[in-house]
Amino acid sequence: YDLIFQAKEYDSEVQKALSIAGYDQAKPKGILEIGCGTGAHTKALALGQKGVPITAIDIDSDMVELSRMNMRDFEHVEILQTRIEDLERRGFSVALALFNVVTYIGSFSDLTSFFQGVYLALDDGGAFVFDCWNGVAALRDPPGGKETTFEDDRVSLHCLLDSSTDFLKQRTVLTYTISVRNKDTGVAESGAHSFQQNLWTPNQVFDALQMAGFSDTEYFTFMEPSVPATHDSWKITFSCRK
Repeated sequence: YDLIFQAKEYDSEVQKALSIAGYDQAKPKGILEIGCGTGAHTKALALGQKGVPITAIDIDSDMVELSRMNMRDFEHVEILQTRIEDLERRGFSVALALFNVVTYIGSFSDLTSFFQGVYLALDDGGAFVFDCWNGVAALRDPPGGKETTFEDDRVSLHCLLDSSTDFLKQRTVLTYTISVRNKDTGVAESGAHSFQQNLWTPNQVFDALQMAGFSDTEYFTFMEPSVPATHDSWKITFSCRK
C-alpha cells in the first residue's frame, strides 16, 4: 500500500488542510484524523504539530496495527480502532478525513451518521476538512484501466487497476491485481483485491453535512480554496464548521 502511494504528497496535503481549517500559523488544541490507514498523514501531522494531541482512528484492524507500528515514536499520537460514531472523545479543534475516506461510505444514511459522529467530536467552532471524489466528474468520466510498476530496495511490484461502474447506483468497484517479487529471494506472489467507491455528488455531500448540523460549508478543487470546483474536477475538498 505504502509503496503504491509513495508519491502522494502527504506533508503538503496536511499543511493545506490545516491552513483551510484556519491553523496555518496557530496550533489547534487537538486534532482528530479519521481513516488513518497506515499512518502516512498521521506522521505528517505529528511532525508538523509537535505537542498537539492527535487521535487517529480507523475501522480496519490491520491498518490500525500498521499505523501504531509506524507511529510508535510519537507520544502525542493515539491510534484507535473505532467508528467515528462510537468515538467517546470530544472537544477537538480540527477533524480531518483525507484520501477519499467518505467515498468508502455506502449509503446516504451512513454518510449522514458519519458526519454526525464528526460533529459531536468537535468543539464548538471546530473545523472539519475532508477530500473525496466528485461523483459528477467520476460519472462523466469513469475511472479506467491503469497499469504501473513500483520498486524499492526490497521488492518490485506490478499493479493493474481495473474498474466497473454502476451509473444508476453511483458506484465503482475498483480491483487491484498486484504481483510482488522479492529481490533477494526471487520469490513472486500475486493476488487481487476489490473494493467499492461511492460516487457522491457535491450536493449529496452538502445535504448530509447540513443534516448533521454543519454550517459554513464550501467545496472547491482539491486543496485549492481559491479554485472553484467544476463538473470536471475529479477530486474536491470540503470545508465546514460546527
